[in-house]
Amino acid sequence: MANSPRSSLRTQANQEVKIDKMFKVWTKPEYNTAINKALFKINSLGDGKWETQDKTTEGLTTALQQFYDEPVDFRGLKLAEFDDNELKRTEYEDIQRAYTTLPTGTPTHYYFYKNKIGLHPIPTTAKNLKLLYSTKVTDLTDDADLSPFAPQFDTAIALYVAYFLLSQPGDNRNLQRAQTKLARFNEEMSDLLKMFLYKDRENMRTRSTYIPKSAFRNSRRGRFAYLWDN
Repeated sequence: MANSPRSSLRTQANQEVKIDKMFKVWTKPEYNTAINKALFKINSLGDGKWETQDKTTEGLTTALQQFYDEPVDFRGLKLAEFDDNELKRTEYEDIQRAYTTLPTGTPTHYYFYKNKIGLHPIPTTAKNLKLLYSTKVTDLTDDADLSPFAPQFDTAIALYVAYFLLSQPGDNRNLQRAQTKLARFNEEMSDLLKMFLYKDRENMRTRSTYIPKSAFRNSRRGRFAYLWDN
C-alpha cells in the first residue's frame, strides 16, 4: 500500500480535530504546518531508525574513482556492500594519516567526506556498490507529496496534528482535548515502536549499526557509532 499524500493526512487529521470549543475553523496552511510537525516528531521518536524509512540504492563504481555522491534523501548509513561483500567503516582522517599515496584495489572500507562516500582502497574495476540507508524527513510542500511513513502511521500523524492545533495559545477550553489526543498519540506510538523499529540483528541482513553522517563530521574517532542493540 502506497504512503498517503498530504491531502489525505489533512482529511484524517480534520476528523480528529472536528469543531473545537471556540468554533475555530483551522485553515489548510495551519493543518499543513501541523502535519510537518507531526512527521518530524515521529521521526525524532524513532531516532531515524524506522524500518519504513529504509531505502536501498545501487550502481556501478568507476575504476579509480574514490568518492560517490550520497543519495539526495540520505540521513544515515546502515549497510554498504561492494560486489556483494560488506564494507567496514573507517574515517577519512585515518586514511589520510595512514597513506601518502592512496592504495587501489578491492574496497574493504567506506568513509564519509563532506557529502560523499569514499571507498578504501580506491576501486580498480566497475563493480556494484549497494547502500542500505535511512532517509531524512523533509517538509511536505504540496498536497500530492507523500508521507515518509507507511499508512500504519497515519492515525498517529492525525492525532499529533490534533494535539498540536488544539494546544495552541488562546482559550484554555481546548487543553483537555489536546491532552487526550496526546495520550492517544503516545499509545499509538508505543505500538508502532514495537512494530517498525529495528530491535536486533535479525532485522538487518548483517550488522545492526546505524551511523548518521553527522556523527562522522562532529565526533572524534571511536565516539560516534550508534548501535541498534543499545
